[in-house]
Amino acid sequence: MKIQLFIEELKRRNVFRVATAYAIAGWLIIQIATSVFPAFNFPDWTQQFVIIITMIGFPLSLIFAWAFELTPEGLKKSAEVEITESVTNRTGKKLNRVIISVLSVAVFFLLTERIFFAESSILERNSAQFETASIAVLPFADLSPEGDQEYFSDGLSEELLNVLAKEQDMKVAGRTSSFKFKGQNENLTLIGSELGVNHILEGSVRKAGNTIRITAQLIKVDDGFHMWSETYDREYTAENIFRIQDEISQMVLNELKVRLLPEDTEEPIASNEELPTADIEAYEAFLKGNQLVRNREIEDIDKAIDEYERAIDIDPNFAMAYARLAIGYFLRYEYGNVEKDEIKELIRRNADKALFIDPTNAFAYASISRFYAIEEDLENELEAIEKAHQLSPNNPIITNWFGVSNNGEDNDRRDSLYLAAYELDPLHPVIAVNTGGVHYFRGDYDLAEEIWGKNIETNPDYLQTYISKIRLVRMEPYGNVDEAFIISYNGYKSNPEKLSFIQQLQSSANDFDLDSLWYQLNDEILRLFPNNPNALYAVNNLKFDELNKLIDDEKYAEAKLYAENNLSEFIEEDSVGFERYFSTLEGSSKLNDFFEKQEYDNAFEIIQDYFPEYLTDTLTVHPDWSMETWRIKYLFKHVGRDDLVQNLEELEYEFGDWIEFEYEKDILKEAPRVVYALAMESLYNNNIDRYTEIVEELYFNRKYKLNRWNEFFDQPHEIEILENHPELQQLIDRIEADQQRMKDNVVAFLKEEGVWQESWEEQEN
Repeated sequence: MKIQLFIEELKRRNVFRVATAYAIAGWLIIQIATSVFPAFNFPDWTQQFVIIITMIGFPLSLIFAWAFELTPEGLKKSAEVEITESVTNRTGKKLNRVIISVLSVAVFFLLTERIFFAESSILERNSAQFETASIAVLPFADLSPEGDQEYFSDGLSEELLNVLAKEQDMKVAGRTSSFKFKGQNENLTLIGSELGVNHILEGSVRKAGNTIRITAQLIKVDDGFHMWSETYDREYTAENIFRIQDEISQMVLNELKVRLLPEDTEEPIASNEELPTADIEAYEAFLKGNQLVRNREIEDIDKAIDEYERAIDIDPNFAMAYARLAIGYFLRYEYGNVEKDEIKELIRRNADKALFIDPTNAFAYASISRFYAIEEDLENELEAIEKAHQLSPNNPIITNWFGVSNNGEDNDRRDSLYLAAYELDPLHPVIAVNTGGVHYFRGDYDLAEEIWGKNIETNPDYLQTYISKIRLVRMEPYGNVDEAFIISYNGYKSNPEKLSFIQQLQSSANDFDLDSLWYQLNDEILRLFPNNPNALYAVNNLKFDELNKLIDDEKYAEAKLYAENNLSEFIEEDSVGFERYFSTLEGSSKLNDFFEKQEYDNAFEIIQDYFPEYLTDTLTVHPDWSMETWRIKYLFKHVGRDDLVQNLEELEYEFGDWIEFEYEKDILKEAPRVVYALAMESLYNNNIDRYTEIVEELYFNRKYKLNRWNEFFDQPHEIEILENHPELQQLIDRIEADQQRMKDNVVAFLKEEGVWQESWEEQEN
């Protein structure tokens, strides 16, 4: 009874009306603050302040409505106003009008916000769609009684990802990044932030006998809201599996399309009018192959190839199995030891078969691009990979390969593709290494180091990242060549049969003229990787070595015959022609011999026989780019041909198209190899002051220490230059001291390791 009287008194004093009016007005104030404040760049705390003050004011307004009454004489306590004198009825009518007015303003604001803010979002979508229409497909959980369907649940997740990735207006996180969170679905906000997506598709698979249950749910990351979920109970057949994939993909697209995607998004995106395969066993073998190939271990790649071949044996019209088989053969070539011609034929045959069955298969075009890469046919390689990218623009592996194909051809395009692949799949080890490289060569060393460091944390078994970090230590901006050698050796010791570490240690051995170790490592490469494409240079090293020995022994006829039989292909690619290359090589060898003996008349005869272009008085450009011009001018002085000296001194060398200058030859900004070339240009043009300036900047400031600058000045004509330029002599002395310091550290380390040999000491001295 007392409660009823209390409620009546609340009504009489207009407490309910005040509560209603305040609630509507407070909500409106909060909405205006959260919508308008960001547009004026107000700090985030201002929105929180408005919300807190509004919430605090609500109970105070109710207390005020209960305790006070507005009368014609002013504000009075309710207890002091007689009921017969109360004007709460009139106040209530005023409050009704206030509620209606505030409600009208709220409705107007809602309409304005929905129309104008929505229009703004549509206008901005072209530049921000990757920030909004984005999704990650987490690996579905295997809930089967035997727990033996992981390959199937993973495969289903990947197939859903591939289907969604065909939608150009949506960012789909790559497989590697998504699968890093396998079994970690508790904190979706953290996962979404890590992957840079706003939505997550997750689910489960339960297979029992001849039936399967697939559950899928689409979740909004920021609030955990389930936008859509569905359970499918079907007979376990290939047709049903693909139909379920279609339905899930289409429902996801529909949900995101309503909120985010452009209205003209084509629908459906995932229709399987013709099933990839009608045989469930073929599909299972295909999924097992996909799972095996991920590790990039040669044993697993071979097993994956067996699974793809089994899928094709069961269903000879399974296009995707042919495409993946072609990719598998390429990976066998890249990571294993197989004959080049044999693997090319296998890649092309299976890729062509895939395209014959399904002309829209992106992976078939991707594998054809790898075929042309092995063929060194860049034009067709680019055409094929670009077609693959058009068919599957959100596939990070294809995007990365597209970048690889542009390396050296269009470096800006290459870099943008690497960055796009990284945005799609930031936890993919290969993509992370390439993206770190983009930032490294742009001079953003801290960001490169950060990306590589994170890659080591998330992918500790991917050794190439360690190689990238070694190069960071070895080159600009650190230049700790001795430390890089020690890290390389420790990496090699832990991974003695990994090609990347053998090659890195070989490079470090070359930095310190450790020829015995260099040859030992070269032999290891030939023994372990005789057919690997990344190791073929080791074979050529020995071939060029043999050629140089024949030339040193003055067996020129034998040397030329050996070069024709073993090296003509490489020589033709790198010079104006085999005959000219070999003539220059032979002439330089003879010239060196006479220079060492200081027999300048005989040396002049070599110029007449092998380099007659230096004797003309119409020479306007340097005949070739080397430091031979120095020596030849020195020679001409000794044989009394000052006229020829004058001809050479008037020549000015400038780089051709093979060197790209991005910063107008600014030695503080250009890439190290370009600055090094500028140093050589200065020597060629006898501009020793400029040379000294560049070497000081490159070696001591930019820490580019891989070239042994001091070795350039050990011949009589070079010593003469040092005598005339004491600043350069001082610089060379500093370089020699620094080089010796680092080499002493390396030798001491090798002795501590117990691998240093006394014969090396004699050789190095």
